[in-house]
Amino acid sequence: MKRLKLKAQERRGHILEAALQVAQETGWRKMTREDIADAAGVACGLVGQYFGGMEALRSAVMKEAVHRGILPVVAEGLALRHSAALAASPALKRKAANSLS
Repeated sequence: MKRLKLKAQERRGHILEAALQVAQETGWRKMTREDIADAAGVACGLVGQYFGGMEALRSAVMKEAVHRGILPVVAEGLALRHSAALAASPALKRKAANSLS
């Protein structure tokens, strides 16, 4: 994938978008820094520079998934009892759970 020249905040957002995509495709818990870097078209180290470790990155992804209502990711977060997923509205939690059936 072509490398993009972006400002710091744009690059962070671009990486987060890629991480959301990877989480939906491979699973939130199974996503790797390498998969995200590849999807974003950035160096693997850059993902760590913007998000730190994988737990911080997963947390950012889950918070954004809850904010956007991305049901498969929220459902996985609920199943794994992630605090951001558990803090989602009751309606979103219901929709996420129902999306599994």
